[in-house]
Amino acid sequence: MTTDRSPYDRVAGWLRRLAGLAAVLCAFSVYAGPAPPSLQLSMSSSPIAPGCAYEPVDLEKYGGQPFRDAPSVSSKNGVLDVALDVHYAIHMIAGCEVRHRSYNGALVGPTLRVRPGDTIRLRLRNLLPPNPKKNPDASPHAPAEDHNTPHDFNTTNLHTHGLHVSPSGKSDNVLLKIRPGDSFDYEIVVPADHPPGTFWYHAHVHGSTAIQLSSGMAGALIVEGGLDAVPEIARSREKTFLFQHIAYDDQGQIEDFDELLGPGSWERLKRHTTVNGQIVPVIRMRPGEVQRWRLIHGGIRESILLKLEGHILHEIAVDGLALGRLTGWRDGIELQPGYRSDVLIKAKALPEGQTRQEFLLVDAESQPVLSLLGILEKQTVLAKLVVEGPAVDMALPVARDLVGLVPHKPVADDELSGRQQVVFSISLKEDGGFAFTVNGRPFSNDHVRRLKLGRAEEWTLRTALTSLTPNHPFHIHVNPFQSIRAGPDGQPEIVWRDTLLVRKGKPQKIRTRYTRYTGLFVLHCHMLDHEDQGMMELVEIVE
Repeated sequence: MTTDRSPYDRVAGWLRRLAGLAAVLCAFSVYAGPAPPSLQLSMSSSPIAPGCAYEPVDLEKYGGQPFRDAPSVSSKNGVLDVALDVHYAIHMIAGCEVRHRSYNGALVGPTLRVRPGDTIRLRLRNLLPPNPKKNPDASPHAPAEDHNTPHDFNTTNLHTHGLHVSPSGKSDNVLLKIRPGDSFDYEIVVPADHPPGTFWYHAHVHGSTAIQLSSGMAGALIVEGGLDAVPEIARSREKTFLFQHIAYDDQGQIEDFDELLGPGSWERLKRHTTVNGQIVPVIRMRPGEVQRWRLIHGGIRESILLKLEGHILHEIAVDGLALGRLTGWRDGIELQPGYRSDVLIKAKALPEGQTRQEFLLVDAESQPVLSLLGILEKQTVLAKLVVEGPAVDMALPVARDLVGLVPHKPVADDELSGRQQVVFSISLKEDGGFAFTVNGRPFSNDHVRRLKLGRAEEWTLRTALTSLTPNHPFHIHVNPFQSIRAGPDGQPEIVWRDTLLVRKGKPQKIRTRYTRYTGLFVLHCHMLDHEDQGMMELVEIVE
């Protein structure tokens, strides 16, 4: 929830008033211009489905179930064989019967577990109904003349977010389109020297990505090894948290891009961030116990400033890549869409005479400078930790066991052979709509950024000062990059990652190497409704 509106929202509202639609549309934070047919349908006299009204979720009523990890599938003899069927499913979310696109009928895809050197053989079957035919009265499903208009919501594919694998052929090829009724056999070879860590997978067809992610089409992808073998970590119980923003209308549907994913929509819908599809699940630990939590921001609408009352979050990896140290965060860890963080939690000892204590895991209030849309985000509860039972004395790892696990050496000045620039921007078009661009261009198959295999370069990432939204999460496929952040003590530290928030007025410099793989892939804003509308660019690595 918010108490302010971003400049993007204010401009959109101004344009709507100019169009004479204030009486109807001011209650809806949607994009500028006439109401699309699908929105007109949502404003009809259809009765609101039970439990689906745009009202705050009753956390006492719908929360409190035991924390559940998603089911997992592990590789055997060097191969992970798995099938993902994409089809509609119905689940109850906070009292609303939600019809959503799914992997295997679940709210969250299964966790895939592999080891370096394994091959992922994944059959993706698209069992969704055909996309509606193109016509002037069609919903946003319909293919548009402008491919940067969200469309074809039932066409899909798969992206292994953060993996350093080939972007071509049957591998992590996000240019594939698997249409309704079709299937595709992926074969993704994980290099033998691939860094172990927390990664994830999700749908990634341009035009349908945001709707499918907002429907729950994502899951964790774990590359085992590395930190897993550190004795203190090996002895700890592991939990994986996939945070999602599942957006559904007052009919329990996830079909209308403008209504569900327009600016300000998440606040207006009043839906709640889920954890593995759950509302405020309960985690149990013994006093003194250490657990490893793999945290994945699989949503697209809000920042998460993660805090656990009374506890330090001991971070050991960022975006799946080991830090080589134990970084203790008291004031919370910033998670933006696409980010991951691995943390160790050591449960507090109980005060004398107490047998049980509860602590809240919260998305803390985010000040505008830290939030995704530059607006105040109020605190929300994500989960509850219950500490009870006989005490144990589990230790945290020591620095000497972590330092050698950093997967990449820093990119030195004398390695650099060139520079790249990325500028994200949203601007008004003459027709009253919005242009979502990278370096002033909306996504086009005719424009490709070409990079040379084996080189290292420094990139400057910016959000244009004229952009109507203040912040954009930058994500690039295939190769991770080196960035600098302020640690808990305020001192700069090097972090390797694949996604990074770029705040307006604060250019980010990153360094990266183009190693092993040639081929076409993309960079884009990981606020995925922006990507679907053109804030993406083709990249090709050539020999």
